Amino acid sequence: MKKILLVSALVLVIATSMVSGTLAVYTKTIGIVASGSVTAKNFIMKGKDTTDYEKKDLYIAPGDISTFTFTVSNSDTATNPATIAEVSMNLDISINLAAGSDMTGAIVPLTVVVTRDNSAFPSTSGEINVATGTGTLKYSDTLTTIAAPGQTNTYIVTITWPKNASNESDDTKYASHKYGTALTVSVTGTQQ
Repeated sequence: MKKILLVSALVLVIATSMVSGTLAVYTKTIGIVASGSVTAKNFIMKGKDTTDYEKKDLYIAPGDISTFTFTVSNSDTATNPATIAEVSMNLDISINLAAGSDMTGAIVPLTVVVTRDNSAFPSTSGEINVATGTGTLKYSDTLTTIAAPGQTNTYIVTITWPKNASNESDDTKYASHKYGTALTVSVTGTQQ
């Protein structure tokens, strides 16, 4: 019985040694092989109303023309050195005419023309309703210069109240402070 027990223990030790030897795996850890980081590119869009302060809230009459100037840029010159967008962008510009607050209505016969850098700049969609003098015009543009000093586009919105020589009663219909048109401009930049 001792022999059987001794032989069984010996077989068990040999079997255990064989199994554990066949399940062995080499493992080695190498320190940092590569390192770095991922940082977002600058996406900068600045807008500035460059209209003279005295020309912002104006009184207008038939035959008058008013201009409002604004710029859109892909650089921030408030930082030193200037920070410039590192991606090109599409611009969606929206120019809205609405009845001024506390007004009876908008001045209906107004017309709107927009130029960019002194060149004609046609709208891509929208309209000013001829019956109400309100509406939204939409424009598309780009900022693509991502090298220093960046890119700045200058836009001029020209509001004209044309004289109605054939029917002056249309002009006098809006001849009071009860009528006024509010102009708002908004710009959205989207990475190309």
